[in-house]
Parts: sequence; C-alpha cells; structure tokens
Amino acid sequence: KSNIKEVPDDSRHPDSRFRQRWNQVALAMILYSSFDIPMRIAFFPDIVIDEFFWFGVAVDFFFFCDLHVNFRTGFWEDGVVVYDRKRIARNYARNGLGTDLIAALPFDYIGLIREESHSLLHVSNTVRVLRIFRAIRLLRVARLRRYTRRYTAGLNEGYVRIFKLLLTLVMFAHWDACTFFLTGMLQSEASESWVNVLGIADASVTEQYAYSLFGAYSHILCIGYGINPPATVAEVILTLVSMLFGASLFASIIGAVTALLLNQEFPWRPVARALIIIP
Repeated sequence: KSNIKEVPDDSRHPDSRFRQRWNQVALAMILYSSFDIPMRIAFFPDIVIDEFFWFGVAVDFFFFCDLHVNFRTGFWEDGVVVYDRKRIARNYARNGLGTDLIAALPFDYIGLIREESHSLLHVSNTVRVLRIFRAIRLLRVARLRRYTRRYTAGLNEGYVRIFKLLLTLVMFAHWDACTFFLTGMLQSEASESWVNVLGIADASVTEQYAYSLFGAYSHILCIGYGINPPATVAEVILTLVSMLFGASLFASIIGAVTALLLNQEFPWRPVARALIIIP
C-alpha cells in the first residue's frame, strides 16, 4: 500500500506553508498577549467592550482553534513524518497539550455574565478577582522556546542567546511593573502603600505605568528602590524577588556578551596571540 493513502485528508505536514504561516501568527499573538494581559489585569480592572476587547476575543479563539490544528499536524520522528492520529495525540500530550488546554479555558469571561450596562461592563469586586485568572493565559509564553529554536536555527548562538536574554529582561520588567502596581492598588486602604504615597491611584494609565516601570527596572537592575522604598510586606517580598531575578539575569547577559566577544575574530586578535607567544 502507498503511504500517501494512509495520510488523512485534513492532516498537515509540520513544515508545510500553512503550518509555517500559522506558527508565525501564533508567535505574534503570544508576544501580544504577554504584554496585553498583565496590562489589562493591573491597569484596567473594569471590562470595557471596545476594539481591544474584541481583538482579545479573536486571539483567544485563535488559540482554541490552535488545539485542533496541533491534533491534525504530523511530527518528525527518525527522519519520517508521522501522521497517525493516536501517535500525534500522544506526542502532543507530552509536548505542550496541558499548558495549551489550561490557557484556552475562558475563566475571565465569567465576568461578562454580570452585565450592568450595555456600553460598559462594571464588574463587582468578587468578579474582578476572576480577571486575575486571565494570567493563566501567560502559560502560552512557554511556546516561545519552541518557536525561537525553530526560527533561529543556523544563526549565531551567541547573538541568539543575548537576544533571548534581552527579551526576557523586557518581558519580566513589564510583568514586574504590572504586578508592582496591582499590589499597590490591592493595598489601597493602607496609607503607606506606594500608590497612595505618590497619589497616583486616580492618575492616567500612562503616568501609573511610567512610575511602575521605573520602579521595576530599579529593582531588577539593583540600582535602588525606585522613588520610594517598599513600605509593606508585599512590596518588600516583590522587591526581593525582582532583585534576585534581575541580578541573575544581568549576570547571564554579561556572561553571554563576554562569551560572544571571546569567540569573535577581530583583526587585532592574531597580533595579540603573537605577542603572547613571544618570550
């Protein structure tokens, strides 16, 4: 029997043009979600039905469809593409099905049941807490490792490592800024909370995010505590975590840059070697 007859009609080759375009869209959606979701959780507590809301719904629907596409895409094994449905399912179960499935669950849309107006949905405090579950969708970020490995194959490993570390730095700083502000807002009743000290609880989102991002980078780069030192236990813990992670990340960046420079062939390196050899 021909192997072509055994391939289901709706299956996809892992390197097909459709799959490549699908992966590129998924990569863009993951990067968008990694910055949009923390921002909306921290700075937009109310659910507003606008164009960004519907775009977020489209993104969630895309990843729901992505589950079906992954179950219909073959995979490479020992130089051969496997199209057997059961083996595809087992392979997907071992490589990301759990996180993809959890990230696709619509926890945060439960708040839409509590509609109070037609143009704007103000959710109660109990339902607002459910919006924090939207952070579960950040599990999709784990797929970035697979995509970067695929699209950076053949490139200089040193440059790729530095790029990934810098992307991690920017992404973590954004998450840290959003968490830092959310922590301050959840402690709004405490007068020593940094949000109350600066008086930015009712400020514009731009001003709130600017102060939060400044504080986050100050912690991560270990150059200070921001404008004000942490005054509550939650702020102290968050600052400690930020400093520990930032110090480790900064050391990794310095190590990667140093390794890259040592492996580069500069015009003066043969002369330096000759000088070292000369007694």
